[in-house]
Amino acid sequence: MLQYFFVFLLLLLLVFSNWSLGKKGILPRKAVGHLHLLLVVQLIFAFIYHQYIKANGGDAVAYWNLNGPLANPDAQGWWDYFGIGYPFMYWLNYIPSSYLSWGILTGNLLYSLVGFLGFRYLFILLYKHFKTAKFIFGVPWAVLLLYLPNLHFWTAGVGKEALCFFSLALCLWGLDRKNLTYLVLSTALVFMVRPYLAWVFIFCLGMAAVFFDSGFKKGKLIGGGLLLLSLGAIPVLFVHVGVDSFDIEGVYSFIGRQFNMLSSESVGSRVPMVNYSLVERLGTYWFRPLFFDAYNWSTRIASIENAVFILMLVAVSFRAKLANWTEVPFWMKFGILVFLVTTMLYANTLSNLGIMMRMKSLYMLFPLILIGSMHEREQSV
Repeated sequence: MLQYFFVFLLLLLLVFSNWSLGKKGILPRKAVGHLHLLLVVQLIFAFIYHQYIKANGGDAVAYWNLNGPLANPDAQGWWDYFGIGYPFMYWLNYIPSSYLSWGILTGNLLYSLVGFLGFRYLFILLYKHFKTAKFIFGVPWAVLLLYLPNLHFWTAGVGKEALCFFSLALCLWGLDRKNLTYLVLSTALVFMVRPYLAWVFIFCLGMAAVFFDSGFKKGKLIGGGLLLLSLGAIPVLFVHVGVDSFDIEGVYSFIGRQFNMLSSESVGSRVPMVNYSLVERLGTYWFRPLFFDAYNWSTRIASIENAVFILMLVAVSFRAKLANWTEVPFWMKFGILVFLVTTMLYANTLSNLGIMMRMKSLYMLFPLILIGSMHEREQSV
């Protein structure tokens, strides 16, 4: 009973903090109503996700029950689980799962609330930067992208996606606010969850700060330092992800092992990425599954979302001008760099449509947001 009271208390705090955004004049009343609705949607997806893992299992069950092949078999207490990557997930869940004996439904609800915080940061950013755009249902059209289901599904339960999405949104918020504290906190959290993604953050922050106007004092100098740090960390990153040698042959060997591992007969929704050209890999990663790939309810929903994504991408692309790239906010430029780098990473290592949908869920909004922003600046000229 205590666990549900705790979740209810957190829910009340989120509702109150949503309401306070309207009270302070940060968002109008209709926008606050959408925030409340997004919270409801996120909670609905928490229950959907809970039913999904009950039927299909998954990493979430292992994370919450502190078991699975990557758990420390000799762990006796909380700090025995501590580490980066998978160990951090076990450490994070130890208190509610092992010490308090809370059920995994509570875990899914708690993680969904963390995911919602990411949605709220993005909501405010999109409302602020699209406030002159066409309004639909009382909010700028770009805000409605936050209702797409794939991102809600993967951030509404126990898993790395909720934490990574929150970290990414917090990083974007820090860039918009020119606040280094948010940037450090977001990068530190994502480092504990997915160390290679922290490298992506640092590399993309460095690239963006060097080549674009960040608005930070001595931004290009800081960006250069971040670029040097990320390049110097490549050997450590290779060791972490399992690349055998620091050369082209080692990288190709790693890619081949990844493709083979996820293309066996025992793996569902597999695609022969190893036989695809780069263009085919990119198309598969960005736009599939489509209707011809669908074989159950989840892939049918995913195919609909991907079709909507393609149509929206085409629609806004025809109306945007590349010259307006320089006018978009710095956080969008960082976001599109993260999208491109993660695309190259995942399109060349994943060969399973289900895993692709999970891994790309955090980043697929950025092309639409960026091109939409370029279009809006064209309209305002």
